[in-house]
Amino acid sequence: MKQILFIILLSLEGACLAQPMPDVIWDRSGRYDNSHFGSNISSLGDQNNDGYTDWVVTAVGNTQEYPEDAYIEFFYGGNPPSTTPYWTITAGDSVYKTVYADRAGDLNGDGYIDWKIVLWPELGGPGLHTYFCLGGPEQDMLPDFDHFVDYQERFDGIGDFNGDGIDDFAIGATSSWGGSTRGRAIVVAGSDDYIVGVTKIPPVVPETMKLSVYPNPFNSETTIEFNLPPFVTDITLRVFDITGRLVEERSLYAHSNIYRYRFDGTHLPTGAYFVQATAGTHQVTTKMMIVK
Repeated sequence: MKQILFIILLSLEGACLAQPMPDVIWDRSGRYDNSHFGSNISSLGDQNNDGYTDWVVTAVGNTQEYPEDAYIEFFYGGNPPSTTPYWTITAGDSVYKTVYADRAGDLNGDGYIDWKIVLWPELGGPGLHTYFCLGGPEQDMLPDFDHFVDYQERFDGIGDFNGDGIDDFAIGATSSWGGSTRGRAIVVAGSDDYIVGVTKIPPVVPETMKLSVYPNPFNSETTIEFNLPPFVTDITLRVFDITGRLVEERSLYAHSNIYRYRFDGTHLPTGAYFVQATAGTHQVTTKMMIVK
């Protein structure tokens, strides 16, 4: 069965019992029997400065049996609004089986609503892949930056979370490295550095783990700082002496991507040591010096 989407204009004039029928001002059906057109409808504000609100409609499709039926369509508002999309994006390749679009807020503070396009994989495939597109009259079909991680996740525009006048977005995961289902969520700040036409903006959180020790050298105590990739939470910390002998091992849990651990070296003699941090598929080693 084809899905049919109606946009209606409600009139609140007149008595409640004598309410006239609302006017249907826009009507469009899905392309295919399994499109599920209208799975999501999201307002994008006025993208082309014509004074009318524009929108995007998702046809989520049948993710496994009919991946070619999944697509999203973008429409300009008007009087009357157009039923012909000005953009169409489809899924249905060998890996990603469905596509979904939704507004993400104004991520770069330019006055235009931006949006996200999410690609879902087939069962057992890679993680979700989310593209962010910056809105405005200079928009094009290319994403301005993207994010991909190899486990379940979601992305949502959350408004101006930190009060700087620019909308931010949240990233969440229900599972992470090693099959853990502890889950994690982070908030990423919007920025006026995000520019339409940039194919990829450097990640706001690192793609690899970084490790630092300060002060170094130290006498008794020092701080070990971990700069972690998204959703990495479980860390194994090992300290080796110059001969390679393991002198200390700790299991740590990081509540954010910047995590600091206070290391007590009062029981260790003067000398050079190697600090090794392992988290999922990431491993980093750095040198520290104890001087007494």
